[in-house]
Amino acid sequence: MPRPIKKGLDYFPVDTNILSDLKVRRIKREYGAESFLLYMTLLCDIYANSFYICADDDYLFDLSEQLQMSESKVLEMFLAMVKIGLFDSRLFQKKRILTSASIQKRFFSTKTKRVEMFDDEEISYLLEKIEFHKTPVIEPKTPKNEGLSTQSKEKESKEKEKKTTLTSFVPETSERERWEIWKKELLADEDWRASATRQSGQGIGFDVLLPAKLDEFCDFIISCGEKESVKTQKDFVRRFHYWLSYHGTKKEARAAEKRKPRLSKVVEMDRVGDVSLEIAKQILAGKCS
Repeated sequence: MPRPIKKGLDYFPVDTNILSDLKVRRIKREYGAESFLLYMTLLCDIYANSFYICADDDYLFDLSEQLQMSESKVLEMFLAMVKIGLFDSRLFQKKRILTSASIQKRFFSTKTKRVEMFDDEEISYLLEKIEFHKTPVIEPKTPKNEGLSTQSKEKESKEKEKKTTLTSFVPETSERERWEIWKKELLADEDWRASATRQSGQGIGFDVLLPAKLDEFCDFIISCGEKESVKTQKDFVRRFHYWLSYHGTKKEARAAEKRKPRLSKVVEMDRVGDVSLEIAKQILAGKCS
């Protein structure tokens, strides 16, 4: 039996100025050193596989366990990397494939590869013309519906119908859907709930109102047209506490003030007169004694 062909690499070159790369600096400033660790882990997995990797739900789960991060945090950093151009956005949106033109150039310049090692599906992931050693130029192929076999059409149809939790997290996802995920995580965090309850000044009963308050906060952001100010979960938490301090608890205070009966000026004057008369009586009684 012939030995299986290894497509991946045992090692790959890394630029010495990688930490000075503008895209790497942006992701580090936004998410800290953990984002750089994730990026290097992705590069290792990509080159070990070939020149790409499929970022499906199973891979997302493996990364979260390996790096001891939540799946939502790993996914959020995925999207940020795609957005700033560390990975190709078109392939990620359509096929959940993580790769880039620079990754592919580095891969094919490192080790001699033969065309036979890659099938038509993999060749379609190529972003630029790649010249294999002693082989013709291979151009990215765009799948065409004409002439496809029945089996190929069924496979394509199943891929379109396949839905996973990752699908809702591509860059086109609405802000409200991302907020729902952050809300669930915050409500599941007992320390955060306790802190938010203390800051509200409404007592421990405020904990029950937190889900509704988070919904009110989301409505407030949308109505003010400030969705662009809530791009990360950190922004979401910061804006929520600000809103809670200046808007979120005022409604109850105004309602309580409205429920309190207000006395008329005549009644208030009568009460003041009664108090003054009682004081005068006490003074006179003291003098007489």
